[in-house]
Amino acid sequence: MNENEWVWKPRKKMPAPMGMLLTAIPIVFLAGGSTLLHAAPNADRRAAGSTSEPDAPAPAAGPADLPAAPPPVTTPAPELGPAPGSSPDAPDDANGTAPPSPPPVVSSPPPPPPAPPPAPPSAPPGARGPADLALPPPPPSPTPSGVPPLTSLVQSRVYGFLNIQLERSWAKGGATPYDPRFRVVDGGSRIGYAGAVAVAGDTSALWQLEGALAGFEQGGLTDQGAHTSIVSRNSFVGVENKRLGRLVAGNNDSAYRRLVGSGGDMGGNLGLTVLGLDLWNNTSAQFSGNGKSIFGRGEERYHNSLHYVSPAVPVFQERSLVQVAASYATDQTLSQSARRDRFSLAALFRMGGFSLGAAYDRQANTGVDVDNLEQGFGLRTDALNGVATYYYEFIASFRCPFGTYLGAGVERSNYGFLLLMPPTSGFYSPLNRGVMRQTGAMASIAQPIGRLTLMASAGFLSDLSNVFYGTGADYRSAQYSVGAKYAFTDRFGAYAFFTGIQNRAQQDVNLGAPVYSNNIGTTQAYLAPGDRPRSAGFGALVRF
Repeated sequence: MNENEWVWKPRKKMPAPMGMLLTAIPIVFLAGGSTLLHAAPNADRRAAGSTSEPDAPAPAAGPADLPAAPPPVTTPAPELGPAPGSSPDAPDDANGTAPPSPPPVVSSPPPPPPAPPPAPPSAPPGARGPADLALPPPPPSPTPSGVPPLTSLVQSRVYGFLNIQLERSWAKGGATPYDPRFRVVDGGSRIGYAGAVAVAGDTSALWQLEGALAGFEQGGLTDQGAHTSIVSRNSFVGVENKRLGRLVAGNNDSAYRRLVGSGGDMGGNLGLTVLGLDLWNNTSAQFSGNGKSIFGRGEERYHNSLHYVSPAVPVFQERSLVQVAASYATDQTLSQSARRDRFSLAALFRMGGFSLGAAYDRQANTGVDVDNLEQGFGLRTDALNGVATYYYEFIASFRCPFGTYLGAGVERSNYGFLLLMPPTSGFYSPLNRGVMRQTGAMASIAQPIGRLTLMASAGFLSDLSNVFYGTGADYRSAQYSVGAKYAFTDRFGAYAFFTGIQNRAQQDVNLGAPVYSNNIGTTQAYLAPGDRPRSAGFGALVRF
């Protein structure tokens, strides 16, 4: 017997796979499947509708076209003869019995891929179905000119802080004192929404909407009867270029206040979040920010205004930075048929820990209200044709290597006035036109010790020149504030303070959160000249 003979010689006992194959032949012929015996190993895949390539996926079909899954096809195991070198008549095991046949190999056709759900009938062609919404949007279709439509990335943020104070305040010495009482006071709380949209290269479009929450501690009603729950603060639209600077229009802090102002680190109004000349900004102990302050009387937020701030330009071998700013506000009310337009200019120089700033502010057709001054309401400015009110200030600060902050500033206030003099001869009274001048100055020191910062400030107002009611010394004032703040986190802190103001007989400098001894709760509320306000309290500020 040679090797070819035993391969094809029938076995004495038909194996189980061969019996199954012979049993299946009549069934296949009855079903018209006469070619099953000659099918390739992938016949089960072709029966399921696959292509001639064994690994090609099944064609996609809609939900209505998908047939029921075919039953699994049993593929018989291949028939093998005895291994070479063994006797074909030898038993398969030691007992002389054939081993059990291996189980049939079952192969299932791969499931067809799920078809995407159809778009709603009302959706336009190309609409994205629910299953597509998790995918990135398709690229924009070109416009009729072939250019894709503009798409811009918008960057925006919500910001602000809430600042609340519990204090005991009083004011005595004038004609009508302000009796001691406890107060819950808001400290300049605000909320804002700002953003930018890239335009081209280094240029972006800007916007900001900011509202004051002043008065929220008493339902949004101030001691002067004004509703201030949401009041417009710095709100504008503009454009900024990294090389040319920023230009915005709207309701915004002037250059005098923004670039060099005392409310922050050389400008701004940041409220105890940084160390600046006015360490107590946005508290009752503050020194600056309005016409009834010791310092910063020219700092103002311009309505109907245009503002420019340059980028910081390196100078002196790039060891220092110089920055300039300008603001202009147009008067749209035309009080007394005259325009009270206002403008300001500012410049800032920085070198290491040293900063020096200078600013100028001028408002046309504005001067001292002489009638109010003579009636004892204090020095106020109002519309007055033919004269102007202007300010200029210089501020310097230094941050020592060991953390100590030192700041000082001087400001000159110039108030135009018109005074009708009694006639000396003839029928007509002469008109006296002039300028009252007064100098204010202040200094501050702060020492951080870990999360605790100790702070102290002092300032004064000098004599008022060219007065015609009382003496120049009657308009003097002085203020001091001491205390500390503690930062629990970078967004939450607490503080405590004591402040005192010493007004002379005709002066009415007030607290940062003003007290009024007359007409309280009305728009005519005021502090009597000569009253000396005091306040001691603590507060908490949270930023977001």
